[in-house]
Order: sequence, then C-alpha cells, then structure tokens
Amino acid sequence: KEFEHIVKDAHPKVVIISDTLFAKLDDTQKEKLPPRIDQAYIENTAHLPGPNRCEIPIKDPDALAVLLYTSGTTGLPKAVMLSSRHLLLNAIQGISRLSVSPEDRVYIPVPLFHSLAQNTAVWGTVFLGASCIIIPKIDRRALLEGLAHEPTVLLAVPT
Repeated sequence: KEFEHIVKDAHPKVVIISDTLFAKLDDTQKEKLPPRIDQAYIENTAHLPGPNRCEIPIKDPDALAVLLYTSGTTGLPKAVMLSSRHLLLNAIQGISRLSVSPEDRVYIPVPLFHSLAQNTAVWGTVFLGASCIIIPKIDRRALLEGLAHEPTVLLAVPT
C-alpha cells in the first residue's frame, strides 16, 4: 500500500528496487512501475560509459534533488522535498562529529526513510570513502547479519 502510494505520488521515471522487494509485488503492481534498475543491471558494468564520457549536469543547489518519504506513522508516507544543498550540508554536519576513515565500516541499523540513514550514513560514508553496512529491515536476523560485517562505527537512534 505504501509502495503504491509513493510510486503514484512521486511519478518516477525509473525505479531502483531490490530483487527481494520486486519479488513481493504482484503482477498488477509490477505493471504500474516505470523501467527498473535491478541488481543484475547494477552488477553488470558493461553498460557504463568509459572514462570522461559521463557528463554531470550543473543544477541549482536549491532545486529539488530528492523526495524522502516519511515512515507514515500517522497515515500514508509524506514526501519531504530536499535540495542538493540540504543533502550536502546535512551529510557534512553529520560526519563532522564522527572520526571516520576510509578503513571504517559504518553500521546503520535504521530504516532508509530516516534522514540519518540517508544523509549522514549513506552520503557521509561515500564522502569519507568508508564502507556502509545497510540492513534490509529491522529484525533480529538482519541486525546479526549486519554485525557479521564487523562494523567499526555504529550510527543509530534510541528505540
């Protein structure tokens, strides 16, 4: 229900979706999706352009960059509009309080709809060149699987 709401609300041109989540969708839901980037596409680098062949357009830093959907605790998820400037500043603010190096493995056992996970953990670790351990859901098995990667830094919120 939430997934369908987000797709209808956001009008995405492409969807990046895990094979596990895609398998959970029924045929009607799959038909409503725009073209998707799946795990096989991501792992196959043959479609990537060679060096110096990828142009990155210059955008207004205050223009909409991402819709981060809330958890929907009081109803359906609501889109929070974030700019590139917001994402960068939030990531910088988050990592400025950490002592993280490229050798670190940052463990983030929080949902990706949480701004801590998106901005500080994912983008922050990319900026610092560290590894990011993301779990697919918050449950005992996933938490233990994340710990098996021997994290050196934990980013979390109190329950």
